[in-house]
Amino acid sequence: LDRQRRPYMSSVRTTAAAGDGLAAVQAMTGNDMLRHIAEQSQQPFAKYSLEDLLKLSELSPVDRVVLLERVLQVGISKIVLLLQDLPMGFGSLEPIREVICDYVADLQELSASRPDDPVQFQACIMSIFTRHRGMLGQIARGLRNFERAVWEGYEPVADMEVTNLGDCDTVPGVRKIEQTLNEFFTIRTTLRLLIAHCLQLKPDDQSEEAVGFAMHDLLQRIPDSLRARGLQATRHVGAICLDTRPSLIMIEAYRHAHFMCKRQFGRAPKMLVNGVPARQFLEEGIENPFLTETHFPYVDIHLYFVFFEVLKNALVTSIKKAGPDEQPPPIHASFITGTSLTQENERTVKITDFGEGIRREDVRKVFSYFHSNVGGSTAAFTPPPTETHAPGGGVGGAPPAPMLGR
Repeated sequence: LDRQRRPYMSSVRTTAAAGDGLAAVQAMTGNDMLRHIAEQSQQPFAKYSLEDLLKLSELSPVDRVVLLERVLQVGISKIVLLLQDLPMGFGSLEPIREVICDYVADLQELSASRPDDPVQFQACIMSIFTRHRGMLGQIARGLRNFERAVWEGYEPVADMEVTNLGDCDTVPGVRKIEQTLNEFFTIRTTLRLLIAHCLQLKPDDQSEEAVGFAMHDLLQRIPDSLRARGLQATRHVGAICLDTRPSLIMIEAYRHAHFMCKRQFGRAPKMLVNGVPARQFLEEGIENPFLTETHFPYVDIHLYFVFFEVLKNALVTSIKKAGPDEQPPPIHASFITGTSLTQENERTVKITDFGEGIRREDVRKVFSYFHSNVGGSTAAFTPPPTETHAPGGGVGGAPPAPMLGR
């Protein structure tokens, strides 16, 4: 019990450096923090549709801050309890305890800040946003440590093989861990999206550093030769891109996945889009009037993450299938056009590779946190480049991708 309570019992937490607008504050006592988390976690936590996010622009800055503060208190409290209650000792692993402590520090900073002081509150939000940029790496280490602990604690007998946790989805404890991590990533994604959205709704009032946190710069490095030919700048309302163009985002995700493979393997497959090289497709599309019909509002950074994960897997498996001495065949992407889907505000993209494929019995495991097509370990789940603002900053993980899609 003492170990369970220890992360919350810190007597003092200094939450800011000099000059950042926040004063060092006395943290809540352990019992106060426990009570606060218990009360806040019982409150309903709303998820936000694109329409809901767009409506936030109609609120006054003060009302947005009040809303953001309330949602953060509830969401972070729910996250703390979710991670605290993970079964089979998962929640007691050091990387997971570090994550819990970071979220408790968030609550301490929120409690010390005042929503009616916009400078102070923005400094608090920036601190929270920054603190968790490496969090996916901590979760990945927790998964690896847990898997190692299971292997060491349950050694196979006779000639039986070591059990892969990706095959243990019928074990209640493992299934509970997977379900809890899904809920955790859903809440985390909502909170980070809401922070980025609110920071950018009034970009003229924010510092360049604050606006950059939404990471749109990652998606806008279009070659100058193409930009000069008439590519219009995208419009954003907060974190929502009103002119989301799936082909541009997919090609940018391919460029980063290609960079990662070149660095790791020394080679990478080309990509054909509707039968032509990606760059040529981009050049022809700028001159194509039909492209104007493919703009729609979406959180472009989420679409980028999903594309990056699919393309990264396609490139890696194509390289493996080709072997060390052969150039891997290109992967193919098809944008289905000329159908009623355009009128229904939907788009269909098909990505095909000629790699090793997935065994039929492994299809259901694709989005497991414990399954990998790399070697049966949790190496499948490591931080994506959007966590580090740099192409190739890490390998994307499949499990969170469905949450972003939903």
